[in-house]
Amino acid sequence: MNLIEHFRESFEVQKAVTQLTPKFENVEYLRSTKEIQAESIAYMVSKHFGLDTSDYSFGYVGTWLKDNKQLMDNLDVIKTTSTQMINDIELSLYKHILFENKIENKQDMAEKIDSFMKTFDPYDYMDSEQSAGFNYESILCDIDNNDIGSIKDFLNQIIDEDMEESMTKEAQKLIQCLEAFSEVILKPELQDGIKINHGMS
Repeated sequence: MNLIEHFRESFEVQKAVTQLTPKFENVEYLRSTKEIQAESIAYMVSKHFGLDTSDYSFGYVGTWLKDNKQLMDNLDVIKTTSTQMINDIELSLYKHILFENKIENKQDMAEKIDSFMKTFDPYDYMDSEQSAGFNYESILCDIDNNDIGSIKDFLNQIIDEDMEESMTKEAQKLIQCLEAFSEVILKPELQDGIKINHGMS
């Protein structure tokens, strides 16, 4: 706070600091607690994304740890902060996937799937196309109803059958897009709908 002129020169702020300081433990304990929290959170987040930092992290935390109680007292903070950071990072990754694939709404997602199915199996696609735009509208209807499970099952079947390499890769990419689309666009819509319904009741 002393680095900020307004706080440094404020009598009320300095008085509050003076009154609060005794409620915190000594500066060394505070520093060790922050280091333990930071490294533990970094370890949890890294591990979630497939990076094993245990060789470094465990030793580093050990150098700052005063006793087991200090670690136990901070588990909730470590868990809550790690979860929030993981969610934020995943959301950013999902948004990047949608941006890269030019998917901004349900119509874009339906067009991607429709185009893939048309390319993958044009004969079956035409057989099921009862009228112009029927397949696209069916896909869009499934997306509107938050029913994308059957679409993912179809794409996973293509991957499992390991047919043409280009189609397998495209199916894998589409599944990534669907997962990102579900988290970034469908889930917030569903949550907003729940909030509105609660508000009406």
